[in-house]
Amino acid sequence: MVGSYTTDLDTTARGTGRKKVISAARKVTVRLQGIDAPALHYRAGALKQSAEISPEERAAFNRLNAKQWRQFLGETATVALAEFLSTLGSGSIPCQFFSFVDAPGDANDAGGRFVGNIMVGTGFLTDIKLWLTEQGWVYPTFYWSMDDAEIRLFLDAMAKGKARGRIWANDNRDTRTFDRDLVYRGTRAAIDAAADIGPVLMPKVFRRLLAFNFEKAAGIHKGSFKACLKERGDECFELAGLP
Repeated sequence: MVGSYTTDLDTTARGTGRKKVISAARKVTVRLQGIDAPALHYRAGALKQSAEISPEERAAFNRLNAKQWRQFLGETATVALAEFLSTLGSGSIPCQFFSFVDAPGDANDAGGRFVGNIMVGTGFLTDIKLWLTEQGWVYPTFYWSMDDAEIRLFLDAMAKGKARGRIWANDNRDTRTFDRDLVYRGTRAAIDAAADIGPVLMPKVFRRLLAFNFEKAAGIHKGSFKACLKERGDECFELAGLP
């Protein structure tokens, strides 16, 4: 897709490292705000040297974490989006990208991705993230920067997505097991939609569960997944007053 951007801002994202927001090939990676799709390929972050983790534990974790893993329906959802975009034209697709931020540097995350909305189609009236939500391919994931009106749009889209089934028909809350056989198969893999169906954890939980399982196997964690989540101290907001 083709979008417009300016270069008169700080184009280096700073997180645990530094990454250029605009690549040498003049490309920008976008993270769609407000949704989380089943993982197509995910590897937990490599553990760094730490006084709390022995070199042996760290090496064991990194050996286990040598592949990229996926979730059920991740491949099928990716193909569905590609097929939808192909109806808008071949090659580069005109689009508009926007994000509401306080300062230009707030538009990108620590990984160098621009975070916001992509509008496509006639008059740029189709919001990709809402389309994916309505089709039942993604979970809404509300950001602190979203206002009530935008959250309500997602809730309406989510209701339509639930009616279609897809991830919602396979929504799973069981964190007792992690399927190590679901490995990323590459972009040339033949997708069998009938075989790409199974239990789906909310992706944010899946990513944490994957790292926990390897940390547990490496002897880093002795307790439960719930205890591990409590240690992380992830913040969340209650949607008080919303349906």
